[in-house]
Amino acid sequence: MKVSSLFTRPVQPGPWRTGVLGRERREGGGEATVDSCRIDLISRRKDSLKAGSMSRLELCSKLWSRRSTRRACQALGIDRHVPVAALSRSNHDVAASGTNSEVEKIHNELVETMKGQRIPQSALVFSLLESCSSPQDVKLALDAVARLRTTKAVQGQQQANFGSKLSQSVLDACLRAKDAENALKTIWEHNIYGFTASSESANQILAYARAQQDVLLMQKTLRTMSLNSVTPTRATAEIALRICKDQGNHKLLHALAKEFHQSGLKFSTGLYDICISTSANAGDTKHALEVQQWRSKCKLPFTTATTFALAKVQLLKRKPKDAAQLIQAHVQESEEKDMYLRILVRAWPVEVLSRKKRSVIEGNLREDVGAMLDELRALGCNVKVDVAEFGTGKETLRKPVYA
Repeated sequence: MKVSSLFTRPVQPGPWRTGVLGRERREGGGEATVDSCRIDLISRRKDSLKAGSMSRLELCSKLWSRRSTRRACQALGIDRHVPVAALSRSNHDVAASGTNSEVEKIHNELVETMKGQRIPQSALVFSLLESCSSPQDVKLALDAVARLRTTKAVQGQQQANFGSKLSQSVLDACLRAKDAENALKTIWEHNIYGFTASSESANQILAYARAQQDVLLMQKTLRTMSLNSVTPTRATAEIALRICKDQGNHKLLHALAKEFHQSGLKFSTGLYDICISTSANAGDTKHALEVQQWRSKCKLPFTTATTFALAKVQLLKRKPKDAAQLIQAHVQESEEKDMYLRILVRAWPVEVLSRKKRSVIEGNLREDVGAMLDELRALGCNVKVDVAEFGTGKETLRKPVYA
């Protein structure tokens, strides 16, 4: 997925880029008439209609009907070559194997009510959604919701989408059934179910993706938000970046952080800590310093996590004295300082050397860490860790200490 286009609506290709009109302009160099394009489009079909056997109005009507059908099928994911009769499903066709008997019973009751052009009780619809526990159950529930919207629209009782309460109940049912694909439909701007898309629903899907440790679902959710004009919030950035941090994907984390920053979102102090620390842990000094520039513009005070992350950056730049002065100036709590120093000396080298050319920087890094510890002692700091412990620890750098 190209991250840089996550929150930018893509430009749709116009008739000057694709299709017969564009081809004729490129080949002939002149203006093609609309009628010639229409006739050419029709004549290309196997079941082509003879232009001379009908009026221009009939030709345009046929062409528009076919175009509309094709676009509608593409939007709904329907194969145009499937017979229409196959799309007119009965209750038994919709009910797939593995559905809950209670769900199927409520679904059939709802459908029978709507067949008589009567609106079912809201409690029955919510009862159906609360009973869903599998993707097959969700399929029945979505069928009932689509029928309900159609019935209400026909009777003139509904002129817009359903409220947030029903959309939220559908989303809860999808996530409970572990049906992420249908959950994404609740944040579609245009859908046949009448859902109201919102950033809150998108954030709930992202929270589910984090619980499942599913980076792909996170990317799908962000892309769906972009395509459907769902504006990301600070909570969106918080969840998405924490997913990247949990998975140790510092490149995706920084790419997303940059995208969120450019869209105008303000990060929390903890989120800045995550971005800077994750980049520093991976040895990515450029991105760590870039996020620090964003942070300094917000005039946020230094935290222990950010201080030690920037100290790591100075060590990678072979400036151990600057690293020691940073730690001494911004970290006063002795116990906290000792804990972070132990992680820096024991665990961090293992992480950074696994991503860098070990033979090139291992000796330099060990030397610079020792020089930093000596400088801290010279500044009056009681250092309880020794350079002999360099790269020997089993502490993980992905624990909440940096969160």
